[in-house]
Amino acid sequence: MTNWMERARNEIPKSAALPTANTVKNGISAVTAAPQPEQSEIFGIPIADLRTVAGDDWPEVAADPDLLESMAHAVQTRRMRERGEVPRHYTHTTTCAHCGPVPIFPGVPAHVLSCPWCFNRAAGKPVPRAKP
Repeated sequence: MTNWMERARNEIPKSAALPTANTVKNGISAVTAAPQPEQSEIFGIPIADLRTVAGDDWPEVAADPDLLESMAHAVQTRRMRERGEVPRHYTHTTTCAHCGPVPIFPGVPAHVLSCPWCFNRAAGKPVPRAKP
């Protein structure tokens, strides 16, 4: 009688497309190595906060520097908005049906039904005004 490990090995499909043990090991090493241990924050966001935001997706996020940076930038932008601060990349203006004229990132239509500042308005937090 074969043990469960041997049965499991026999069930694994044999394919050249499947990664080798070394590839998997290297992938795991990349996840555990990124971000760098001396790096405690990105864009002023603590790595621990980013890990919490990512949840179960943390290994994938931590292994991809571009994804990690994008997430940190998104969290930084959200926190700035929550404090009523206008993020630097909010260089355009839109008129929200609920908030009125507000600063916004490029590419947003001139008039919108709702905007990122609507979350602040609903929570009683500051909503910066832009000149129409």
